[in-house]
Amino acid sequence: MKYPTEHIADQIKLGDIIFIAIPNYFYRKIAKITNSWVSHVGWVHSHNGHEYLIAESAVPFVRLTLLSKFVNRSDNGKIAIRRLIRPITKRDIEKLTRETNMKMGSPYHLWFNYQSSWQFCSKFIYDVYNNALGIKIGHLQTFNALLTQNPNQDLYFWRVWFCGFIPWNRKTITPDSQYKSDRLETIYDNNLSPVKNLIKNSGASSDSDSN
Repeated sequence: MKYPTEHIADQIKLGDIIFIAIPNYFYRKIAKITNSWVSHVGWVHSHNGHEYLIAESAVPFVRLTLLSKFVNRSDNGKIAIRRLIRPITKRDIEKLTRETNMKMGSPYHLWFNYQSSWQFCSKFIYDVYNNALGIKIGHLQTFNALLTQNPNQDLYFWRVWFCGFIPWNRKTITPDSQYKSDRLETIYDNNLSPVKNLIKNSGASSDSDSN
């Protein structure tokens, strides 16, 4: 089923960050590990004269995707649009675009190692905004911290995914930590739980890297 994007396109601006829920087994595991509906994220990069283009790190590499195709990959059209609280300038967009262009075509890292030169969706967003604007969206944490905060996970799946051993001390970053970021404000969210309530109840005071 295709979901109309006209009402979304009327609200978004360049530099906005868009969250979706990809309905396959692997991405659902990503959402479940953070007790969230969010499993993927991209940013509004440009407009081709007809439609917005979303910059994303997806299998197999960093690319630009039409807004309509990006949204229609989401489970039942779930989508949230969030925007930097501080005003974003034309110069900011130029910096974000330049940083993204340097990462275009970078392979997708299936084992979510933040310290790798390869990308995954939330690492891509974190690095682009941090390198271009000095703004950290979301927070880094180890797999140990992530699984401790969210117990009762399917550890068997993650052991298999990591070829037998979960890299407990590996640093990573999740789409959910960016969805709940206090550096962003909500422009649109068609899910039942308002983002502001999620932030308030998450126990995370602000976006900062864990040690």
